[in-house]
Amino acid sequence: MINPIAGMGGRIGLGGTDGKSREELGKLGAAEIAHQRAISALRVIKEQPCANDLVFLTIRGEMGGDALTLVQMKCEIAHEAPSESGAKDTIEACSRFLTNGAELIVFVGGDGTARDIAGAVGKQVPILGIPSGVKMHSSVFANTPEDAGRVIQGFFDRRQTTEGEVMDVDEEAFHAGRVSARLFGIVIVPDSSENLQPRKSPTDASTEADEVEEIVEYFSQNIEPGMLYLLGTGSTVGAISRKLGIERNDLAVSAIVGRVQVGHDLAEKDILALIQKYGKAEIVVTPIGGQGFVFGRGNQQISAEVLRVVGNDDIVIIAGPTKLSKIKSLRVDTGDADVNERLKGYWKVLTGYAKYRAVLLQ
Repeated sequence: MINPIAGMGGRIGLGGTDGKSREELGKLGAAEIAHQRAISALRVIKEQPCANDLVFLTIRGEMGGDALTLVQMKCEIAHEAPSESGAKDTIEACSRFLTNGAELIVFVGGDGTARDIAGAVGKQVPILGIPSGVKMHSSVFANTPEDAGRVIQGFFDRRQTTEGEVMDVDEEAFHAGRVSARLFGIVIVPDSSENLQPRKSPTDASTEADEVEEIVEYFSQNIEPGMLYLLGTGSTVGAISRKLGIERNDLAVSAIVGRVQVGHDLAEKDILALIQKYGKAEIVVTPIGGQGFVFGRGNQQISAEVLRVVGNDDIVIIAGPTKLSKIKSLRVDTGDADVNERLKGYWKVLTGYAKYRAVLLQ
């Protein structure tokens, strides 16, 4: 099942696509990405030993059938949806899947789609998300579309499952510019810890706050005059803006030159224009939550195209020791295999006042 508009808001700086039509998103300059994310996953699935034994139940057209036909996977149409589909079609399709004996429900979307499916399916069968949304805090998603193919093979090999959390952003906090993900429900997912996003971990807020203060103090003292700094999403990076006394929304990308703000709530096109105007730029990011993603989760404005312009040497990763202790490795999911590969390797992460730690990005 594919949510056709999932992730359309990422590059234009929207926090999600919930409640927005394709027409509205198109007028804002958003591009559709869910279909291609589905294709990337299906091509890996097709290479797995289980591929010849799989039959997909799906929805006719862009909600699944088109992608399966393109990749030449066996499928049966279980539901018809209108051209402007919505949550009710997701819920109805899940009901049809269950009636027809589905063993695993695979979907392309974000946390909003995961909520709809969790509400319809509960713990009746496992679910697996192919990541395509802007908001992806839930531990039902594969790390990348390609990893989803490996998860499916592992599931049909071992039939082992575990529990996953379905999270979604607190809307009140979201509109106030804060990331606050809350638990919506518990579902069953394939047991594949190396390929699935981890569950959210509790944090010691006071300890992390002290660590962030050290990072911010050191960073602010070493700002280079005339340098364009692109400040990514998240509260750790947001603390830099607050230290400088400039406007900040922790869900948005902003920009400073020296200590002066030159951009706020930036979309991909805005970022590229600023780089062209000021020349050399540095990107400042932090791993998102306990998932370890530095690009591809909640900061899609800093796209593969932006990262092609800004080299690895001009990317600054910041995170306190407590946050890093909960992360097995750093990750990226830019949607561009070449850019992802270029970013792999060990990174020097700023963890305190003039303190660094080497962390693997894979």
